[in-house]
Amino acid sequence: MTRTGSDLSQQIEAILRETTARIVALLEGEREAMVESLKQALATLDSNLRSSADIPEALLASIPAPGAPSSASRRPPRSQWVRTQDVVVRLRELLQNRPHGARIADLRQETGFSHMQLHRALRKLREAGEVLKEGEMRRTVYRYVERPRARRTTSTRAQRPADTSRPTAKAKARARPGRASRVPTEEVRRAVHRALRRRKRGLPMSRLRDVTGYSDKQIHRAIVAMADEGLLERVGSGRNMRYVLMG
Repeated sequence: MTRTGSDLSQQIEAILRETTARIVALLEGEREAMVESLKQALATLDSNLRSSADIPEALLASIPAPGAPSSASRRPPRSQWVRTQDVVVRLRELLQNRPHGARIADLRQETGFSHMQLHRALRKLREAGEVLKEGEMRRTVYRYVERPRARRTTSTRAQRPADTSRPTAKAKARARPGRASRVPTEEVRRAVHRALRRRKRGLPMSRLRDVTGYSDKQIHRAIVAMADEGLLERVGSGRNMRYVLMG
């Protein structure tokens, strides 16, 4: 680039910087002027409102001074927050004395709680089955329902004397003779023999019990007698033991 071109670029950059600086200064001046004008308008409005005789004193006191933060925008400290459980207790006491129920507007007016606090507490009471919601929209009524008391079965059974006139299940089981004493061993032997005769490789004790329908004790007696006579043999050991007919 020649010296003439370089000088021209520098002149253009200088013009752009100067123009940008003037625009920024102009915008800053306009912003300050607008802010000052807005402050003056607010001060004039505040002065006119406070000098008006038609506005009550309570309303005048609630108007914040220009530039001061609104009290409604400040959140109360955490120590002053109302717990939902406290609202639940208060609503329970209030609705218990109103058999026909109450609307949300009445509850808010009597308790002073906010709309959201009341809805949270009412939801907990409804989930617990203590409050019923009836109606829709503005006609919605919340009514307290008495929960049924739990039956004291433990104390009633403890006070009730034991009935000794009828035997218990354990006494009946002890008095009833077992199947081993009622079925002859010879009959069990014949059933075991028929079952093993159809299975060349034999059967374990569990399968013999399923096939014959007799108990382990009854089958064991029959197997011992048949083994002593040489009619069957044991094959394997432990859980793999099977009983096979001889010959």
